[in-house]
Amino acid sequence: MAKKPTYQIPFNKQGVMQDYVGNWANDWIVWKDNFEFDATLLFDGYGRGRSSAVIMLIDDKTKIRYQMFLSTFDDLMRSKQHKIEQNDGVISFTGKFTFCKKGTNYAMKPVIIK
Repeated sequence: MAKKPTYQIPFNKQGVMQDYVGNWANDWIVWKDNFEFDATLLFDGYGRGRSSAVIMLIDDKTKIRYQMFLSTFDDLMRSKQHKIEQNDGVISFTGKFTFCKKGTNYAMKPVIIK
């Protein structure tokens, strides 16, 4: 069985995950070991990262805004382990999430146990 890659995730001092870190940001970045967390995330649109298409999600409890790569959003939409609801035009996703890295960009992703 292949071992999961380990890497740290960049956050600012207010606890908001950073999607990209340049050399200019080292004095205000806090690097944290990757972790899993339970959350209800609200769909907040989509956009472009530096080199990727992303979905914007807001944590219903903390109000922190996260990016999710479009490829991992596809995994979330197909997941049987996450609850997807629509209420008054608001789409929410409830389940376990973590973070990932693609190239030099960071985002969140659903935890899917196969």
